[in-house]
Amino acid sequence: MITARFLIRCLLGVCLGIIGVAGGLMYYANSVGEKSDQNTEQIIRESQLKWCGIVTLFDDTYKENPPETSTGRQLASEMSKLRVEFGC
Repeated sequence: MITARFLIRCLLGVCLGIIGVAGGLMYYANSVGEKSDQNTEQIIRESQLKWCGIVTLFDDTYKENPPETSTGRQLASEMSKLRVEFGC
């Protein structure tokens, strides 16, 4: 015959199992998220380095021959900012 004590133990076992599975899933999701963040940062850095050549060329050119128009000066300023931001 099934007793109340047996049912309580079964229910407790099921609850602990669910908590264990949920904890494992949260740990797995967190570790995958961290790896994804690291990969994203690496891809962004590689992309910035690919642009460094042209950004540096424009920035150096604008410093040697400053633009005369307001649009040219704005472009020169933005190229200088990009160079610093990209770490070129």
